Amino acid sequence: MKITLGPAQVVAIGPRYEDSYWGQFQFPKLHAGKGGKVLLCFHNGDDVWEELGTADLWFQTENQGESWEALTHASQIVRGVLLPSGDRLVPAARPAKALDMAKIKAPMRVATQTIPSDDIWASSTDTNLLPQPRGAYWDVFGQKHHVYHIADLPEGLFERLNQWPMLRTKAGETEAKPEWATLHGWDTMGLHVSFSQDRKKGIPLMPQCLGNLKMGPDGKLWTAVYWNGLHPSGAFTPFTHVFVLYSEDEGRNWYLQGSVPYTPDPEEYENAYTCCGYAEPDFVFAPDGSMVMLLRTTDVFKGDKEWAPSYITRSTDMGKTWSKPTRYDNIGVLPGMCRLGDAILAIYGRPGIYVRATKDPAGLQWEAPVEVMTPNDRSTEMNEPPTRPNFHQWVGSCCNCTILPLDEHRAMIAYSDFYHSCEDGVRRKSIKTRIVTLEH
Repeated sequence: MKITLGPAQVVAIGPRYEDSYWGQFQFPKLHAGKGGKVLLCFHNGDDVWEELGTADLWFQTENQGESWEALTHASQIVRGVLLPSGDRLVPAARPAKALDMAKIKAPMRVATQTIPSDDIWASSTDTNLLPQPRGAYWDVFGQKHHVYHIADLPEGLFERLNQWPMLRTKAGETEAKPEWATLHGWDTMGLHVSFSQDRKKGIPLMPQCLGNLKMGPDGKLWTAVYWNGLHPSGAFTPFTHVFVLYSEDEGRNWYLQGSVPYTPDPEEYENAYTCCGYAEPDFVFAPDGSMVMLLRTTDVFKGDKEWAPSYITRSTDMGKTWSKPTRYDNIGVLPGMCRLGDAILAIYGRPGIYVRATKDPAGLQWEAPVEVMTPNDRSTEMNEPPTRPNFHQWVGSCCNCTILPLDEHRAMIAYSDFYHSCEDGVRRKSIKTRIVTLEH
């Protein structure tokens, strides 16, 4: 197979890297629109849970990226997976609302011994009192993290803990309306709350669909998401795990099908105990009918490097069980996958950005990656090059990429470039797209 990269097209130009912060003009996401249109949104705020989905900028192209138009009314943007009914559905963001820790107490068990009659995980019925967490850990930034079992939380403190926010555009309409999807069979789901260094606020990571929606060959709607703190068995773990769910009613109700729990293996990866676990899954239905999924492990919060391996896993029983994940590459954040005819195309990065393809019907044997952006030091392109660059200056991009199939031979990718050279000679942050053509 041959991969050809089309020229980079600039969607939008933002501030200088030197004048901005991590999160601004980053994290692009492509969506299929009505009538062949392609939609792209990206974040224009700080990279914190409180701003998730609140600072998105939207653009649209009708000529596959040759030109882009800014959109101002997100509710009028028709996008998302096309359902059999003609509706379009897309997961909605759920910004975190900070808890005022001057009012709400968060106890932590400190006793070193217990006797059989002790209940160390007693539920709370007081909305001003969090229960004992199922487990806790500290990150390298001094933040404390508690994980609670949802059944232990006081009624009224949090709303819709068994639901995801969604946006649905009904067939024939142009306005995307919010709705709530209900989760079933996810009895071990937990709530992760991170506490600031000064302990004045707690940030609850509310349930939401952190994954892509895809129609399966069985007519069901599928997604893979990741969640932190509780192993699929219900036991506490500091790692994230992947869960696969399906819907038989076009995304209104979701049922747990299977999971991919993370088990640290220091013989496979030397920093296995300091990475995040399995996160940011994306999957495709392979030509042989199996499901193939890529997984991220990169995370700095527990002390790992800014890059870590990505992994691949496969299911032959429609997501109920998954093979032991094996290393896909030595890097890989926010991996994206799509089918192009009888081939599969993937994108991932940090440092650098790569696309990679396979015609293996099982989706396991992949050809060599093709470079979209170099993994080498790009800090010399900055307006004010540092003597010793940090990692983000080095890569010059968030490297969180996105991919969208256009037909059986082409896909569009989008990514950030922190050092786009503007007409006035200044280098600024930008969002770019390219067309990837696959000859097979």
